[in-house]
Amino acid sequence: MDEDAVIAGRSTKSGEGATAQSQVQKIGWGVLLAISGLLVLNGIMWFGSGAGLTLAYPLRVEGVAVDQFTQEHPVVVDHIGMNAREVAIWYAAFGLMALMVALEGFRRGTRWAWNTSWVMSGVFVVAGLTYGLNLGLGFVNAGRADIGLIALVGLLLARPR
Repeated sequence: MDEDAVIAGRSTKSGEGATAQSQVQKIGWGVLLAISGLLVLNGIMWFGSGAGLTLAYPLRVEGVAVDQFTQEHPVVVDHIGMNAREVAIWYAAFGLMALMVALEGFRRGTRWAWNTSWVMSGVFVVAGLTYGLNLGLGFVNAGRADIGLIALVGLLLARPR
């Protein structure tokens, strides 16, 4: 039986998996759990708002009232709302997956959970930069890139020994 698994209070036959984690590693996994949970909540809120949240920013930039646009183009608003709800479902599903992986890492400190969590951080950074730079918002307002950078800090803190 693996000595680290015994220290952690769990027994494993293969010796893989559970290891004793430091407080810093637990904090890192906690950061990843919080970000994953926020992603799920973001998906739920976005699903509930439909087109409202999606239309607010572009119409404000163009100087058009949301109510006016809704009355003039109801089919477009319905389509945007449907698209926003589909994206919200993907956000929530991706968040639940990331949450389960982070929970595994928090509880057992497995290397596969740490390696897999790099995907979440990478997606946030790449999607955030793509979204922010394509809308001309610049690096500072680059969507989810800031959350991805926080997730990267959590990953570095949770790094397995």
